[in-house]
Formats: sequence, C-alpha cells, structure tokens
Amino acid sequence: MFHLRIIRICLLIGFTIFTYPLQTTYAFENNHNTGSKARKYYWIIYDDECPYCISAHRKIKLLDWGRKFRFASFKDPHTYKMFPLLSKEECTEDIHMITPKGEVLKGYDVFKTIINNLLPLKILSLVFKTKWGHRKLEKYYENIVQKRACYYKSDKCD
Repeated sequence: MFHLRIIRICLLIGFTIFTYPLQTTYAFENNHNTGSKARKYYWIIYDDECPYCISAHRKIKLLDWGRKFRFASFKDPHTYKMFPLLSKEECTEDIHMITPKGEVLKGYDVFKTIINNLLPLKILSLVFKTKWGHRKLEKYYENIVQKRACYYKSDKCD
C-alpha cells in the first residue's frame, strides 16, 4: 500500500511539472474515418458511460503530448465498421486497443501499452518493467476493473 502511494505521488509531481505549461483543452474526437489515418494511431475502445473510464480518458488525453491515442466507444456501431475484428460482446467485458500495426490488445496489455506510450510516464515505465513494478501495476489495473464492475453492480463487488 505504501508503494502505491509513492507511485501516485511521483505521478502527481511528474504530471504537475510536465503538464502545467502544456495544459490545453482538447475537444472530444469522434472521428470515424477509416484507412491510413486510423492506422497511425492507438485506438482505445472504451466505455463512455463508466465514470472511471471517462476519468481515465481525460487523463490520457491530457498526457498524450504526441497525440498518439484516439478513442471510440464500444457502444458506437461505427467502431465495429472501423474495426471489424472487434466484437461488441468482448469489448463490453474489457478495454480494447487497436495498435498502429493493426494488433488487437485487451485488458492489462492495453493498460501497459498506454503507460509505455505516454511521454510523461516514460520514466515510470522502466520501473513497471521490474517484477515489483509489474505486480503493483497489475494490482492497480485489477482495482480499476473491480471498480468498473461495481459501477455496473456485477457479482464481482464485495
């Protein structure tokens, strides 16, 4: 628990130092263009009604200085026209990502990919590659998944 607090403090300090001069408000993109434009981004397929997912969306947009990430709701039918490999049933259960190479990632792999590709978190990604960091990151991700499940009142709640 103490280690998670240290990680949160480091993230907060790094976030404040690095983002203060660069903070801007981005308009939510709901770009449904297919083709080469879609292939140069990491597309995150997420739940646009869950408060935890919306919060994560805002934080990623704020830290995405290289503008590598785009977002699409799993509830939007255009998402499945853009990415026919996805199924709504699978996307309902867990977060998904389409990489610029066309790979489909889900769950914890999406979480790791986001951290590895956000410039302010690059330094921390080295810590997360250790066994200790990996365990802490995995535990943090499981906590997020549980909160989302509880939001929808699933049987995963305590």
